[in-house]
Amino acid sequence: MSFIQFTDWKPDRFKKLFEQITKIFRTPTHKNLRELRTELIKNKSWFINLLDVPPKNDASRTQIRQGSIVISGQEYKLNNQYIEATIILSDALNIDEKFAATLYLHGVQCAYSNKSALHQAVLLFLSESNYLLGCLYTIISTPGQEDYDLNVRELFQAFVSELVEGFKKKTHPESFASKLMKTLASLRIDLNDLNDRQIQLNRGIQTLQGQEQRQLRQESQEQWLAIRDRLVDVLQDRIKALTSQRKKLARILYTYSYNFLLETQEIFELAAILQKANLQDFVVPHLVCSLLASIDITPEHVNLKTAIVRFNQTRSDRDFISNFTQLVSSDGWDAKEIQAVITLQWSMYAWEATKKSPALRQQLNLEDDQLTRMSEKAILDDAFQFITYYLLSFTSTNHAIEPARRVEIEIDEEFRYFLLQQLRLLVLSFISTNMFGALKKIQTREEDAHISVGVQPQSRPPATKKQPKMRHDVEAFFMLIAALYRDEPDEGLIMWHEHRPFLHWASGCDEQGMMRAFLEMLASLATGTRASEAADEFLLANEQAVNTWCSWKTLDSALKAYGSPLGMGVSMASGPNWQYVEEISKGEVPVLTAFARVLGQVVKYSGIARARLFKEKYLEKLFNLLSLNVSLDLKAAIFDAISAFCEPLDDYADIIWQVWSHLERLPVFPRNDMNGRMLPYGNNGASLKRELEEKEVPNKKYPETIAFLHLISVLIHIPNKRAALRTGLPVRSPTIPHSLGEPYRSRGIIPYIEFIIDNILVKALTRAYAYPPEKWNVLALSLDIVEKCLICFDLTGLFYQDAFQRSLASVRGAPVNLAAILPEPIETLKRHPGYDIMKRLLCNSRLMDVIFEIISYGFEAINENKMKTPLFAQSVLHCLRILELALRKQDRFTNKLLPLTKDNLQQGRLEAAFMSKPEILVQVALLLQCGHYNDICFHSVNILAILLRSSTFNAGNMVGAKINRLSAVLTRSPDSDRILSGFVDRLEWKGDDEVRDILIDREDDEIERIIEQDAKDTYLSRMQDEEEEDEMAASLENEEGITAETVGFAILDLILESLRSNEPSPKFAHFLLGYASYGSGESIAMYEGITTCFHVILRMLEPPVDDASENDDETRRANSLAVTNPLLASRCYEVIYRLCSNNQTAEKTLVTLRTQYNFTFDQFKLISPHIEQPVVSYEDNSVVHRHDQSKVKIDLATLTAYIWQRTWLMKLVALELKRCPTRSNVENLLAVCFGSNAVGTSDENESAPMDVVGDDTMKILELLHMLEHEWQDQYQMDNLHRRYFDRLNIDIFQEVMNKKSKKRRTVYNIRDIYSALELEKMKLRTTIGSRQDWHNMCDEMKRIVRYCFFMNRRVKYVDTRQQCFFAWREVVDIVFYNMYEILRFEKREAIVQDILSHTLKVIKDEDEAIAECLSKTVVAAITTFRQTRLMQDMFQSASNNQSSSSSATVFPENFCDIFKQIIDCLLLDLTRIETRMNLYIAICTYLRYCNSEREEILFPVQSAYHNRQSLASTSTSAAASNQPLITPVRGTGVRSVVDAGNLSILRNAGERLLEIIRLDASEGQVGGQLAALTVLAVLCVVYSKEKINIVVDFLIRSQFVANTIDELKRSDDLLKKATKSTRELPVVHATYLFESRISLLLRISQRPECAGKLVDFAIMETMKELTFLDERLPHNISQDEDNSDRTSYEKYNSLLLMVIRLIVSILTAIGHESGSVLGKATGFVASHQGVMADIFTDFIPLSALTSNNKTTRTRCIKHLELLCEVTALFFYLGNKIDSVDKSRTGNHQPTFHNLMRELISRFFTYNHNNIMIDVDDEEYLRQADRLIALISRNLINWAQKVTDFKVNEFKPLFTASLKAAQRPAEHHIETREPELSVLVVYLRLSVSKVFDGLQKSGDVPSEALNQDLSNVEMAILILWRHLNYYLSSRTATPSGSSFPVTRPSLSLYNRRDPVTEQLKAASRDVLLSMMDDMNERFTTELTNILFEPRKRYLLMVIRKIKTLIAREN
Repeated sequence: MSFIQFTDWKPDRFKKLFEQITKIFRTPTHKNLRELRTELIKNKSWFINLLDVPPKNDASRTQIRQGSIVISGQEYKLNNQYIEATIILSDALNIDEKFAATLYLHGVQCAYSNKSALHQAVLLFLSESNYLLGCLYTIISTPGQEDYDLNVRELFQAFVSELVEGFKKKTHPESFASKLMKTLASLRIDLNDLNDRQIQLNRGIQTLQGQEQRQLRQESQEQWLAIRDRLVDVLQDRIKALTSQRKKLARILYTYSYNFLLETQEIFELAAILQKANLQDFVVPHLVCSLLASIDITPEHVNLKTAIVRFNQTRSDRDFISNFTQLVSSDGWDAKEIQAVITLQWSMYAWEATKKSPALRQQLNLEDDQLTRMSEKAILDDAFQFITYYLLSFTSTNHAIEPARRVEIEIDEEFRYFLLQQLRLLVLSFISTNMFGALKKIQTREEDAHISVGVQPQSRPPATKKQPKMRHDVEAFFMLIAALYRDEPDEGLIMWHEHRPFLHWASGCDEQGMMRAFLEMLASLATGTRASEAADEFLLANEQAVNTWCSWKTLDSALKAYGSPLGMGVSMASGPNWQYVEEISKGEVPVLTAFARVLGQVVKYSGIARARLFKEKYLEKLFNLLSLNVSLDLKAAIFDAISAFCEPLDDYADIIWQVWSHLERLPVFPRNDMNGRMLPYGNNGASLKRELEEKEVPNKKYPETIAFLHLISVLIHIPNKRAALRTGLPVRSPTIPHSLGEPYRSRGIIPYIEFIIDNILVKALTRAYAYPPEKWNVLALSLDIVEKCLICFDLTGLFYQDAFQRSLASVRGAPVNLAAILPEPIETLKRHPGYDIMKRLLCNSRLMDVIFEIISYGFEAINENKMKTPLFAQSVLHCLRILELALRKQDRFTNKLLPLTKDNLQQGRLEAAFMSKPEILVQVALLLQCGHYNDICFHSVNILAILLRSSTFNAGNMVGAKINRLSAVLTRSPDSDRILSGFVDRLEWKGDDEVRDILIDREDDEIERIIEQDAKDTYLSRMQDEEEEDEMAASLENEEGITAETVGFAILDLILESLRSNEPSPKFAHFLLGYASYGSGESIAMYEGITTCFHVILRMLEPPVDDASENDDETRRANSLAVTNPLLASRCYEVIYRLCSNNQTAEKTLVTLRTQYNFTFDQFKLISPHIEQPVVSYEDNSVVHRHDQSKVKIDLATLTAYIWQRTWLMKLVALELKRCPTRSNVENLLAVCFGSNAVGTSDENESAPMDVVGDDTMKILELLHMLEHEWQDQYQMDNLHRRYFDRLNIDIFQEVMNKKSKKRRTVYNIRDIYSALELEKMKLRTTIGSRQDWHNMCDEMKRIVRYCFFMNRRVKYVDTRQQCFFAWREVVDIVFYNMYEILRFEKREAIVQDILSHTLKVIKDEDEAIAECLSKTVVAAITTFRQTRLMQDMFQSASNNQSSSSSATVFPENFCDIFKQIIDCLLLDLTRIETRMNLYIAICTYLRYCNSEREEILFPVQSAYHNRQSLASTSTSAAASNQPLITPVRGTGVRSVVDAGNLSILRNAGERLLEIIRLDASEGQVGGQLAALTVLAVLCVVYSKEKINIVVDFLIRSQFVANTIDELKRSDDLLKKATKSTRELPVVHATYLFESRISLLLRISQRPECAGKLVDFAIMETMKELTFLDERLPHNISQDEDNSDRTSYEKYNSLLLMVIRLIVSILTAIGHESGSVLGKATGFVASHQGVMADIFTDFIPLSALTSNNKTTRTRCIKHLELLCEVTALFFYLGNKIDSVDKSRTGNHQPTFHNLMRELISRFFTYNHNNIMIDVDDEEYLRQADRLIALISRNLINWAQKVTDFKVNEFKPLFTASLKAAQRPAEHHIETREPELSVLVVYLRLSVSKVFDGLQKSGDVPSEALNQDLSNVEMAILILWRHLNYYLSSRTATPSGSSFPVTRPSLSLYNRRDPVTEQLKAASRDVLLSMMDDMNERFTTELTNILFEPRKRYLLMVIRKIKTLIAREN
């Protein structure tokens, strides 16, 4: 022990080793073998040490109390709590204190459970010990198993040899087996101590001693009880663990003895232990077998070289044989029976040894007679009885062994096989050796004794009592053989092949006890197909033999005689020469009973024998015997024999129908006729009911009832039970005669079921039983019958389809009554026993009480085997299945069937029964603690899942709030911790064999497979092969194939069902996953310090690593759950995602995953981006053709699981990217998605994120490629041709696959379709003319099912793949929209380019749904391009030096290729407008990206349905800009190449593209129309610089423009509603469409010829007729008004603005000279003059621009935009508006002329530096300044136009006042009548802007500078005109001059009036200096030659003004 450092102990050392050993059997590669060899050597010292631990040590305790210890090389400082816990642990386990400190440390670190750290430490220690023993057992057992790989066996054999040598080299040498035996003894002492301590704890604190007493006495009574309970829990765990360890050690000892043989000294040690053995010790059978294995004479199991050498040495060891002979013959044995068995084996061993070596015989002086006497003594000492009643007690049955002779001993299922094998070797050796002579002597002696006594024994005395003179050893030997081979198919073949003489000898025994025992043996040996045929042959052959009774002829004669009408019998012993006797003697009843069992076994397994015996009327003879008053045991045997005839073999259905007919004539129970009168039920014998009540109940034995129940169970045959239970396959039992009993009683078998339920089942729990397990046999069989009736109660088909009733109603033209139309099928359902059972269950009858009572026994009764029979667990299982079946069927039963039957039933719901007894819910949940009963756990979970979906458990409470009652009941239960623990354990438990359940996610596959291979029967037949043949007769318990994996999947499905549902929080899943609710339930937090399903899921997803050195991604990926079990992994990922996506659990879950597990990054990095070959292959032969053209054979379930894994992981990545606050985590995820070089800085010396090493691939693209595969389904069917079933509309059986999904995909209900097909086939039976037609019809039926199955698979596959595309798009979109700046600067464009290119390729090849999905990614990618503004830099760089472009830059050819791919996608036959809409947006964004000016572009389609407000605002603001969407630039370099490429692509697409867009813009969804209109507007701009705008030309030629104008007119009524705050969807749509159409017309109107076309199409008239324009709301809507009013006001202004802008655009394009157009525009103003006037009068003061209210400022800007367009309109109209003004003057309304003059006074003196200095929004300042400048420009242009002498008589706009201009500091002047001072101020400001612009731009004439110069020109000209008007006296005007030289009229002013004089003085004071300054500056600063003409003009006007002023003064 000194060479082991126990402070290095780890809690997972042997767990990992065990997993590595398990793995080696699957992958025995040389690498794995070497690694395993290394690990075994590393742990060799621990194996040699076995379970020994260092004892308590004073020195260690002292060191611990000092507060420090070194564990695994690291020093720890200990606090007082740690020290006390260590001392307690040391005292409890009696271990060294240092080791205790190590254990406690691991207990603290692993305390993720509801147990304390101390308790967890104990569990870890015990668990590791169990793993150590598990490793040791596997190592020792493997070398002897030839099925395993040779290299593995040799490895383990070599290590065993090293272990054995290691034990001999210890300080105190001992053998390996000796160590095992000593440890067994030590553990027994420990167990006794623990049991004593548990008794002490239960008695009270005063019985405790030491540390525990001192500690506990300080606690209160309540605290003491709590501590006591914890201590008891620890003790119970230790007792269970030590018990398990003893069993494992004993098993290891036996395995070692069997494979390697014990040494002689070890044999003596083992024999010494057995000498003092206690028969109550459960390891005694192991020890006995261990000794028998080492002294076995049959060396067939000795195949190892070491064992062969040892066997030969031991067999020739004279001293050993001599000493052991003395030992077995001595008197020192406490258990004589054990001595007898060993003596029997030893006598054969010694005989064989002496036979092989005559010299040894002489040396030992052992003669055959002496050994025979030894054998005989062993037999007389009850060796056979001991083996049968003790070692083989688990094989006993009620009919074979009386309970009084049984000795109950617990023997594990795992060891029973080896025990049977070892004892069979003993029996076969006994028969084949000379020792068999002893039995023959005994036989002769016993027969003579019976003859002399003249009596026949009726029973055998117990083995423990003193033997009487009358012995039954031969009978005991036969019964031993019967026990060895009972229910073991074909295991007894060796007796028929090699020991037939023994059988012939045995058949010659004519003593009745021996005859009965022989027949029992024969029945066991007839088990199995081949064995039953051998038995049948044996009995047939004996018919020809002389003086033998054991033949079919004897049985036939007896049945004839006993069952004859005379009621006489025949003596069995007389053989075929029988004679009649009056009655069956008591002695012959057991013989006849045993013979009936032989008949049953042969008939059950041999079809040939069954057919022959059925033909010989054996069935009728058995029923004749049943009608007599014979013993109950005999009746039971006869019932069993009849049941055997009914087992499902060939033609079993015909036999069953005959059996039902015979049962009707048998007095089973009283029956009533159709009128309720009791029918007679037999005269010759008592009814079954009477015998039950008068014989069985008083005697407390129920053989006849049990046999009868078994018969009824067999008669109700359920084809495909496994499929029916697991997949819901609709089955109708072919063996239930619905017309039985007609016409004398109500038809059907319901009376039988009623009798069973009312007289047997519901009373079984209250009756007394001599043998208690018999109660559970009765209950299990009764419940089995109930369950079968429910299974075959088929509630599928047409009746339950609403679409079927609707279709009938449509044909008939009125509602239909199915009960009247189809009475026969409905009546058949009503006669079905399942109908009565459903009524009982729904009415909460006594049947429901019994079921609940059985479940209430609890899981402890199952785990601890309190009922001493496995039938109790089967009863619980039946109860669970019944409840599950009823819960699944109740909806259709109550909602569909009951209304048709019109049965008055006050039924309720099964959920109500659960609600009335919530403790049953708790018990159902606790059943998950049944560790070894997978089926019980599975159905418990299913019941909870069904209840979880029920509205009853999610209904409102008294106050109306919804609550989840199931969650409330279970979480508030005192057993909630155990419930959680059960779910956790079952989810994590893999089971002993880790068997895969092939039905998971493949239920429909199984149904199709069964139907496809059903070729001969009307009803489904169970699929089987040779290995499954024997399962045909198996009970229902063996039909489902449920494994530990099945339970785990069911738990995950339950969790997902809860998470997906709308059940109130906290959900049941929250409880299982460890989330607690607080307060109202909206706050969810995670439990701390306990293990939940959440932790188990994370542990399962964490890939196991065999060794630290193998921690590479490939190894981890290969070992990950995603690869080894993809279906399980996909569910785990979904659970994690749903927790992260739920608002209540997201934050805590994401933080936990991020901080503790780095989950998302690690899993996404680990997941393979490829579809790999599955680890486990299934029958599905479908093939996937991957992106790289390789093929993978993969089934659909695995394929979809692979895809779902990636889906959930990508969704998790998207969530993490959105919500992760840490940049480094985001960078890590982006590095995995886009490559390690895609994040970080561009500095080459700076590395990528530290977690990403060496992976530079774009995983996100690889995942896209993964989805680019082709799935070739093996069930592919192109079309379906129907001939026989053409009237059946299969489409009515479609149902929504996922009701919660937005994509409501429909699938066929295979079960309903099959049921309907079966019903239709029965109708067609009479019309089928030939057998070939019948087969053709069956084939067509299978084709229909296969077609529906294929379509379902296709839908499932398509949906799964689409969801993965959606998840992929979600990740990419989030990165593009939110994380783009994190990507490395020089890599961004290349990444987006790759994504775009590949995405567009996928769109071309995929279906519409995926194309729509990915088209959104195209929008996101191109939008990202536009937002980065990198393209402008690329253009400039390429123009200067194209060779210097970065490798990351998108080259023009690639750039244009993107556009071409988009266009190509549009040219495809895309049926979804959503896809085209997104592509339209992409085109607009792309073309905007190509524009160097980067103006904002109109996108009203992106959110047409989701964000209407943003749609309107975007559209309005875009239209308000009055700028081209795109301004193509003609030039050289890259830009020209791109523009040319775009135009080339569009030309190649031609009018086909335009036609697609035109159709979308004209009709269809509103979103599509908006997108199409927008893209047309953009394309108009693209071609705007071309000589011919082919887009506009096409739109005009196709009458699209004319239709668009008509649509504007038709939308007038809806637009009226838009101004009245209506929110109707058509109104909103009309508004959007009006905006888009006007926007398009705006683009078209920018060319003169196009504007002319618009005029020709009556655009002006249309605008004039728009009455909604007159519905203007008041502008002064306050903030307190309804938001809808403000929205309507803004929407109206937007529409009005666009209309006016369109008219202005047309006037701009056509020009000033078109009188007709100007006239139409004037007509528009006249029609809407009220609105126009309101625009002027409702003007918001400019002071509002400085408001602190953003809404006010925004409204002010909107009004400025409107004024800008209105002033532009009036500029074009000029004096044309005078006609309108005349009418307004007559109506006393302000004229537009005066309204314009008022605007002049407001805007000409505006200066933003003074007014808006307090506003911080620079963009807002620029926009306001620009709008005011535009309005001022329109006003100055209008003023110039209306004062032009060439056009009109001059009318002054400004009054003759310059007073305000004399104060230069006051630039802002507001007067109602504009003065000349306003014009002077405007001129002064404009001049200032000119010279400011010259300073900024130099001599380069910018657009702004040119405009400012133009403003100066207009202002100074208008000033000259007014001065000339007011000051000049001359009247002549030179021809062609714009400058008047005289005043046109002197009527208004006198030269000497005060105003003129003041003007002259002011002009002299103000204007002269101003003109001088302007003259100087213009002369000196306007030096650019481009300004020369304008400078000359300005200087000329200045001179004229100065001359005029000078002259007049």
